[in-house]
Amino acid sequence: MALNISSGSRYFIINIQSKTVIDVSADLKVNGYKRVGGDNQQWDIVYVEGGWHIKNVQYSKYLSLENNPKDGSVVKVSDGPHIWHLWPDTEQVTAGRICVPSTALNVDLDKGSPEPGTSISVWGRHGGGNQVWHFEKV
Repeated sequence: MALNISSGSRYFIINIQSKTVIDVSADLKVNGYKRVGGDNQQWDIVYVEGGWHIKNVQYSKYLSLENNPKDGSVVKVSDGPHIWHLWPDTEQVTAGRICVPSTALNVDLDKGSPEPGTSISVWGRHGGGNQVWHFEKV
């Protein structure tokens, strides 16, 4: 595994297709946005039993989902932690997939668009770069 994520470290999470980052807007919506380096685009990632917590630096909220996630469920932030699995991609081995445990659902940037404010949801795994993320230490 070449994903190389260190528990307790801070990262930008960058989509390999669009080169945009996972961003939390002022209205607490999770979206893709060009990298400007703000705390709203930085994430503390911590390993816990069963997976990983991903916490936004600016808002101190966790990357999460609604209960019973399915294709198209919107990725959001919440006060409480959510467990994610982080797996290296089979083609882009230095990048990874953010997955819902015990499912085939992956965090997915809508159509891999570089447009500011592009929605992020979960969808079943496929080969597109819009589901693959590079974790760059801050």
